[in-house]
Amino acid sequence: MGKPSHRWLVFAILGLIANASVAWCATDCPQFYADEKAPGPPHTSIGRGAHELCFSFFAVMYSPETRTPLWSAEHLTAADVKKAARVPRRDRYHAEDRLPEDEQAENADYAHSGFDRGHMSPDNDMPTKVSEQESFSLSNMVPQAKRLNEGLWRSLEGYVRKMATKDGELYIVTGPVFEEGDEQLHDRVTIPSFTFKAIYDPALGGAAAYLATNVNATSCKVISIAKLRTMVGFNPFPGVSSTKSIPLPVPRRVRDQPGVCG
Repeated sequence: MGKPSHRWLVFAILGLIANASVAWCATDCPQFYADEKAPGPPHTSIGRGAHELCFSFFAVMYSPETRTPLWSAEHLTAADVKKAARVPRRDRYHAEDRLPEDEQAENADYAHSGFDRGHMSPDNDMPTKVSEQESFSLSNMVPQAKRLNEGLWRSLEGYVRKMATKDGELYIVTGPVFEEGDEQLHDRVTIPSFTFKAIYDPALGGAAAYLATNVNATSCKVISIAKLRTMVGFNPFPGVSSTKSIPLPVPRRVRDQPGVCG
């Protein structure tokens, strides 16, 4: 048999990449994932040593390399949204004590940094006092530009809750997008270039994602799951056979931010 052609090698490599992108990993809390299949970590340095942390109403894939989640997953129902509206917010940000000390993010990492501790699974989605406090674990946070966190991002979270109320349930995967050269807080916690929120709506039989630039003069757009996969290196919904694009609500203006999400 002759040597394989360069063209054959290219297709083989592309096939391996495609297979890796749809892989899922074992999970201790399958209830948070579509078809009970959890996304795997990306096959890059930030995925090295990443592991799942299960909470009452969400789960994260935590990276010791970035000291942030790579994603945070929820199964948000209309009943959860209704219950969460009655749970008061108590801002008690805390290091995640289930992690080794040398892997933990600390409140001191964010102090005087100019960045907020940005929830990936929002506290306003949490239907119990216990889960609300769990959402303030720093394992569920990334450094997020203040005006993004307090403006456009908060609006997007509200739109998603309205969507869950209307359609009954959603599977949501939220996380950071890192790029080469991203800076760190105190050489410890990596600041992502973007944050994303991917939504799978069983009632519509499809999915899409919000993508926001992690800067104060932020902008936002709706992208396909296929596009998101190329950016983050994993499939947020490996249990879904078809992720046709669906429309997502788009805010035209949030407070004093001119950014358009569309």
